[in-house]
Amino acid sequence: MIFCSIAGSRAGRIFTAGIHAAAMALLLAACGVDASYEKLVVGKSYEHAIRAGNGGGQVPLPEGEWIVAGWDIYTEKQALGGVLIQSEGGRVARLIDFYVPYHTEGRKLGQHLRADGFCGRRDLLFLTEIKSQRQSSYGADAENNCWGIDHRPMTFSGEVPKHMLALRDYVDTSGLELPVTMLAVAYRKVDGGPNRFSLDYYFDPEREGFPPPQQVDWRTSDWHRDLALRDPRKKTYIGKLRQWGELWEEQVERGFRGRL
Repeated sequence: MIFCSIAGSRAGRIFTAGIHAAAMALLLAACGVDASYEKLVVGKSYEHAIRAGNGGGQVPLPEGEWIVAGWDIYTEKQALGGVLIQSEGGRVARLIDFYVPYHTEGRKLGQHLRADGFCGRRDLLFLTEIKSQRQSSYGADAENNCWGIDHRPMTFSGEVPKHMLALRDYVDTSGLELPVTMLAVAYRKVDGGPNRFSLDYYFDPEREGFPPPQQVDWRTSDWHRDLALRDPRKKTYIGKLRQWGELWEEQVERGFRGRL
């Protein structure tokens, strides 16, 4: 429909400015755009889930209050990136980094939010195997549906997404401390169409009594798989994150389908 092609463009915004809100919502729904998504506000708190982006999905939130610390729209990816945090004792304790589809400029939802290669990596602390049920559920996109565990230096070096730079600014202005390295339970979801999710849940290993890593570089970090999986205590901790990830995957799947 021609209306769908202009609804997200600048001309479309001008054209639709006088349309009644209910009529506009119906128009966007006909175009496959969810008009009920949450407008993220830095500093605002959320619980249970956020309907971020406009692909119809929801980002599931573990128990407690989560604060938006940064977000940005990536037009080239047709995606919205955001980060939420929980802090304790003046320090970031947990963090969620996500990308979800975001419709702009009249393009098809999520058409540029492509697989990032995560599911094909062999250097992670843990990665799920592609199972037969994934093949039946996702077809050709099964290879891009997975979850795994990775270590993430929080040094903001190299090419850093804008919403993560916003996190750095939020932490600085709020007087919070960031861990040197966090471990991420990371999910990738694709449905064979335009809907794609990238959800990473970060945990601070120092809260479990581990010392800060002696090396902050990803390749030489104490938490690199070549070292961490040979350390019995770290291997046990990774196993606990794996158990959490297996249980939480159901919530991610429900959020991906917009059924939370």
